[in-house]
Amino acid sequence: MLKSKIEYINFNELLHKQFPRILNCKIYEKNDIINFDITCSNIVLDISDDISYDSLGKYITISIGQWHNIESGKYISLEDFVDLEEYDVYNYEYVEVVIKVYTDQNYKVYFHNYMDRRIKVSLIPEKLVSFGCNDCHKKIFEF
Repeated sequence: MLKSKIEYINFNELLHKQFPRILNCKIYEKNDIINFDITCSNIVLDISDDISYDSLGKYITISIGQWHNIESGKYISLEDFVDLEEYDVYNYEYVEVVIKVYTDQNYKVYFHNYMDRRIKVSLIPEKLVSFGCNDCHKKIFEF
C-alpha cells in the first residue's frame, strides 16, 4: 500500500489568493504505474518533481510552487524573480504545495496537461523505460 500526503509550505490562504490550491487529488496504480490526477483552483505555472528521504523512508514529491511578495501576497513569475535586484529578493517567499508518495522503487516522472488547472502526472518504473535498442522486442524505426 502506498502512503501519501499533501503539505502546504509558506501558504497563507488570506494572503496568497492567486496560489493554485489543490481542489482534488487522486493517486492510483495499475501495472506498477502510479498516476496522479490533480485539479487546482488556479492555473499551475510551475510544477516539479524530486526524490527525498525522511524518517518514514524514500518518497517522490510533486511540487506546485510560486514566488509571492511577503507583504502583498502578489505572485511574480520565476523569470521576474530572477531579474529582481539582490535587495528586492528578500521581499519574496516561495509558496508551494507538495504531494508526497512514499515508495521503495525508482520511477521516471512524466507530466501531462501541464500549464492548466488540471494536471496528470505519471510515475513509470525506471525498469520499464530504461531499455535500449539491443533489449527491445521489436525495432520500429532506424535511420
